[in-house]
Formats: sequence, C-alpha cells, structure tokens
Amino acid sequence: MRAGGARAAGEGASCGDVLLLREGGRQGARGDGFAGVWKRGHFGWEYKGKGTDLEAAYHQLLDCREVMENPPLLLVSDIDRIVARTNSTGTRAQRHEIPLAALGEPRSLEILRALFFELLRRC
Repeated sequence: MRAGGARAAGEGASCGDVLLLREGGRQGARGDGFAGVWKRGHFGWEYKGKGTDLEAAYHQLLDCREVMENPPLLLVSDIDRIVARTNSTGTRAQRHEIPLAALGEPRSLEILRALFFELLRRC
C-alpha cells in the first residue's frame, strides 16, 4: 500500500483501485515504458520533471496503454502544466493543455470536470 491508499502493481489491487505502476509497458527507445499512476478503466498519468519533453512522456503512455487496459484518458504533467488527451476507441483524440498557474480558472476547471466526470462516466 502506498500514500493515499494507492497500491503498487502486484499488491492485490482490485478493480477501481489506483495503482502506482512500476512494471508494464515495453522497453523502448523513448523511455522505460512505465506509467506513474493508473486507475483501471479511467486514466494513466505520467509526471515528469521541469523542462522534460511531455510529448515523449505521452508516447511512453502510449507504449504501455495495452498493459493499462487502454484507459480513456491519458495525462502527462510537469511542474508547469497538465496535458490531457482522450483515448477512446473510434474517436479522434482531443488534447487539452492546462497551465498549473491557471488551474483554478473557470475554463480550466470546466475542462477537468468534463474529462474526469463526463468522459469517465460514459466508460
């Protein structure tokens, strides 16, 4: 068991638990193939340090999305921003970038609510 009740992969997590992944995707030229946080049926999220290429972090999530059971939401972030992309079968991915400095603004909250509550409710 990890902070906030999250479980590491292989610690007997059940459906709906938040897992901190340390095993998973294939090893590749773009990185280690792991997601930082995954919630079954909901999202995969990779955090990177300041100045890191978030596009490469997104491709890292793509490399392991099958292991994560193809969640409908893929997020990457660093200390300055969150980039969220939808990942639903049969639809074009939508990309939303939210600067952390604007996190409390109405438009940013509207986007996050739509992604985490509306999109995930349909899944």
